[in-house]
Amino acid sequence: MNETMDIPRIEYLKVQNYRALRDLELKDITPLTVFVGPNGSGKSTIFDVFAFLSESFTSGLRKAWDKRGFVSCAHAA
Repeated sequence: MNETMDIPRIEYLKVQNYRALRDLELKDITPLTVFVGPNGSGKSTIFDVFAFLSESFTSGLRKAWDKRGFVSCAHAA
């Protein structure tokens, strides 16, 4: 059997107010994307965003959230 399987990909990502990233929007993300920038500009943070998303799906949002030391806050409407 010689079927090609479509592998799910993230093609668009928007991140706001996460560590060094204040307002990041990545469009048309390709399978090979290179991030270049000075130290402290958020390159590693982008990879942590992807890890957070992955862990949210595999281990649950609470564990992914707690692993990063985020403070949970409840808002009353």
